[in-house]
Amino acid sequence: SDEADTLTDFAAGRTAFLRHWPYAYRTLHQSLSAEQLGVAPLPGKAVLGGQNLAVARGSQRTAAALQLVAFLTGKESERCLLDSGFAATRVSAYEDGALTCTTAKPAGQAAASPTGERTDRMPRDGNGRPAYARGTLLPALENAVQRPRTPLYGAFSQTFAGQLARLQGGTPPSDAQLAADLDRQLKRALPSH
Repeated sequence: SDEADTLTDFAAGRTAFLRHWPYAYRTLHQSLSAEQLGVAPLPGKAVLGGQNLAVARGSQRTAAALQLVAFLTGKESERCLLDSGFAATRVSAYEDGALTCTTAKPAGQAAASPTGERTDRMPRDGNGRPAYARGTLLPALENAVQRPRTPLYGAFSQTFAGQLARLQGGTPPSDAQLAADLDRQLKRALPSH
């Protein structure tokens, strides 16, 4: 399903639960109060994902590229990621109370007020971190597992998500019909398995 649509539906009260990326917490708090929105870990293990940074071999700007990677993965940048609603990779972003994000605000983001108070509505702990960061997000990341290592993961994921999307809107199929259709579609997408 479309991530923007799921956020819209949840914020409008059309769904009771939402499984989403950490940035959704900040986004949803722009329209929902702390009393209207809570965060809890899903049962079981979370699945690791993310983006990677690399420097191409033979680059004419290797030194500058390495400096950029060091900056982007540094403690302050990781705290900025966490403050912006993303999952930081450094534990210090979650636990070091003295660590803050002091960079200039990105275009279109909420800025600090002239008095230094935050102007976004996201609940924060005493050190300015998103309130869910230490108690929910960090434990989920610490207990997460890797995605299956298979070239078929994309085909499986797309097929599975496509079948589950049928449960939204219109007349959803029966559990038995959904299971049969999913089985048939997976056999088509993954013929050798």
